[in-house]
Amino acid sequence: MQKEIYRLKEIASRSSADGAMLRRENDKQTGEVFELRKEIDYHSVRNADLNTQIRDLEFRVKDKDDQIYAMRKDLDSQKYQNS
Repeated sequence: MQKEIYRLKEIASRSSADGAMLRRENDKQTGEVFELRKEIDYHSVRNADLNTQIRDLEFRVKDKDDQIYAMRKDLDSQKYQNS
């Protein structure tokens, strides 16, 4: 009977140690997940900012293209008038 009690105490002790190890590992993983989520949030905000910058630059390029088109049209018109 004493051997059985000793064996059960050993099992309980190992189980407790295993549980503590699993809790520590879980806490570590939870911390890593939190850090990864913060990084994802940072990159999401950065991507939104970059998308805004890209749209602004595309608008500016289109505006410059329109200006070039108008200038060429004016030059062609002046060439036609001068000939």
